[in-house]
Order: sequence, then structure tokens, then C-alpha cells
Amino acid sequence: MERDVVIGVDAGGTSTRCVAADLDGRVLSRGSAGGANPFSSPDPAGALEAALGQAVGGVGAGSVAAAVFGIAGASAAGHARASEAAGRA
Repeated sequence: MERDVVIGVDAGGTSTRCVAADLDGRVLSRGSAGGANPFSSPDPAGALEAALGQAVGGVGAGSVAAAVFGIAGASAAGHARASEAAGRA
């Protein structure tokens, strides 16, 4: 069954964690990958894509209603790189 989901991503320097939840807030699936800090990860977008793919792939998502990304290193100096990596993922 396809359903709308919301996505939450916690992307740090050593690991990236992602959850997909239904619109009532129930966690449906999780994903994880290596770090996605734009200054220390060799492939931030790849880590984000892997974690997102695991989380969303396990729920038969119809569409993503909303998403929030918390990315280490995404302050002023790393904002452009972090935004580009999230967009690619």
C-alpha cells in the first residue's frame, strides 16, 4: 500500500540516520549510512541517499509530504555543500 510519509534525517560526521514516519508520526522504517558532514565525509550525498533509500524503500511511500535534514557542518561555511548533497539525495 502506498502512503504519504514524512522524513527525518540526522546526518553527522560519523553516521547518518533516517526515519520515515506516517502522517500521524508513527515510525514506519529506518535507514543508516556513513557520515554526511560536507567537510569530513568523502561522499555526503551518497550517505544521505543510502540512508534515505533504506528508510523510504521499506514503506512503499506514495510521496514525501515533508522532510527535515539536520546535517553537521551545514552552518554558514558548509551550507551550500550540505544543501547540494541533500538535493542530490
